[in-house]
Amino acid sequence: MIPADAVREIFGRDTAFARAVVVELALRFRDLVRALKNQKLRTGTERLANWILQTDARTGRTGHVMLPYEKRLLASLLGMTPENLSRSFNSLTSHGVKTEARAIVIKEREKLQRFAQEDPLIEELSSATRRKR
Repeated sequence: MIPADAVREIFGRDTAFARAVVVELALRFRDLVRALKNQKLRTGTERLANWILQTDARTGRTGHVMLPYEKRLLASLLGMTPENLSRSFNSLTSHGVKTEARAIVIKEREKLQRFAQEDPLIEELSSATRRKR
């Protein structure tokens, strides 16, 4: 934690620091808005489908995704209960997804993409993706 007075003082002296802080805050705000739109405009199963596609894209688009954490945490991040997450994984089998323990395999990408209904108004680039460019 940095005392607010120290931050205000350096803002006045170091414009590069001030600009970097403002950019980071703006990126985090956009991520928050994107997450909120995702929560409000999609069903839990659609959120899971989009999470799978986005995670696969970040890891090289191999069609194989490993859960980076427990399913309970993923459920929480997607705004659903663990039971609903389990049902959503089962629902996605008919949309080209196969799961085995922590491994997720995209067997029919186009089918999954149609179901996920990717939307540029929701999916605007995350800050992590923007920084890699």
